Parts: sequence; structure tokens; C-alpha cells
Amino acid sequence: KEQTDAMQRRKQPIMTFNRIGRKIDGVVGLIEKLRQDPKAYARTPQHEQGAELATAVLRYVLDQQQWQDKSPHVAQDGAVDGIGGLEMDLEQGDQGDPEVGFDVVDIQSFFYDPRSYMPDFQDARYMGVGKWVDRDIAKEMFPDADINAFQSDSELTTNSDREMRWFSQEGLSGSGFHARVRIIDIWYKHNGTWCWAVFTGNTVLKEGESPFTDEKGKKIAKYVMFSGNVDHDGDRYGFVRNMKSAQDGINAKQSKMQHILASRRLILSQGAVEDVEKTRAE
Repeated sequence: KEQTDAMQRRKQPIMTFNRIGRKIDGVVGLIEKLRQDPKAYARTPQHEQGAELATAVLRYVLDQQQWQDKSPHVAQDGAVDGIGGLEMDLEQGDQGDPEVGFDVVDIQSFFYDPRSYMPDFQDARYMGVGKWVDRDIAKEMFPDADINAFQSDSELTTNSDREMRWFSQEGLSGSGFHARVRIIDIWYKHNGTWCWAVFTGNTVLKEGESPFTDEKGKKIAKYVMFSGNVDHDGDRYGFVRNMKSAQDGINAKQSKMQHILASRRLILSQGAVEDVEKTRAE
């Protein structure tokens, strides 16, 4: 702000050339260009048919879940916010059996164990999302819950500035505003097993153990997250942090250059021209 105010006092144009956005778009585009279809390989000759079946399953899930459209959003989240990932879900299949689906995690509403340092969140003891939901929609989602259980609690608000823009009143309202409640979906480790709970305020609406397991039958969380970088304090960041100083230098140089060009100043030695005013007009 101090630089902006100084430039405005001097009538100096403020020039901004966004090189960071262009660089991130290039990285995301390169990732998409290099992307390949998944393929499973057999460890022994006896597992050749199983590998072909696994390859078909992986490609079916990616096509059915429109991974080609979701992949750029995940890569951009990791590059800009430093955190990106997917959340798995169980969907009703065409044969009545459950199928695994996935969707992009809203990073603005995502929270995690701040003591975790690993880029893939394997050392995190909990993670989840917290969102504001209209009270009537919350009641449809949890019809068996007491209506007094839904509370407008802001303790786990992750991005209050953006969220406060969309509602003006908490609790029940009769003045035309939508009453909204805060619903938290948290996944946490308990006795070495991943569990989940959906709650609002201090009331648990649903809970249970994770339905997802890895190849060894061990329970895993539904969130598959990653970070672009992790510093020594455990803060996760993308590409922007390392590009800020270079971006500031580009903007400052361009602003000064435009100011010099617009000023039309001449620095001449004494007696270099016959008529100073004529030279200034030229």
C-alpha cells in the first residue's frame, strides 16, 4: 500500500505484469500434457490376467469420474495454495453394489493436523472439511437429528471473510435471510484405525469407521492429499512464495519505465542546443 500511495502522489502509473499466473498455468499444462493412462503390471507370470483386469478397473473409474476434467483443478490447488487432493466417496453402482468415486477437495474449507510434516499427509492424525449449509438442507441431510442440534458455530471457520459475504444472520430467522449452520466432516485416527464423524457445534450427527482400505486391508482416510512444498515450520506452500520477489522486481521496473517515458524529460549540457524551448517542444 505504501508503494501504491507513493506512485499515486507522483501520478505514476502502477504497472502489473502477472508472471506468476502464467508460470503456474504452464506447469499445470505441462502436467496435463505428460499425463498417461494408468497401467497395472504383474509381479509374476501367473498374475498377468489380474494385471489386465486391474488396468481396466482403474481406467473405468477414471473415465467414469471424469478425472480428465478434475486433474487440472487439483494440480492448480497444489501450485497456488500448496495443498491439493481428492476425497473418495461410495456411490451406488449400476448393479446395486457400491462403487468408489472421488471429487476435488475444496481447499478453502479443508483443515488438517498442523503437526504433520510429510507432503502426502501420512503423519496427520486428523483432517476434514467444514462448510456452511442452509438449515433446511442440513435437515434434509440428517432427518433424524434434532433441529436444535444445528448450531451456527464459527469455531472452525476456515475462511470467514469469504463466508461472511453470503449470509447476514445466524440462527433461525424470519426476516427473509437463510439461516445457516456449520457442519464439520472430520476423519481421525482412533486406536490406530481411521474413523469419521459429522458434527455441528458439540452434537455428533453421524460417525463410524472408514469403509476404505488399502491393498493390505488397513483402514485409510477418504482424503488423498498432497503438498507442493513443506517448510521447516510445517507450513505448506506452492510456487507463489518463491516467485514473489521476482514478481515485485518486474512490476517496479515496468512502473518506473512507464513513468520515465511519460515524463518527457531531457538532461542536456549547458549550451548543447541553441533554443531550449524549441528543443522541449520537439
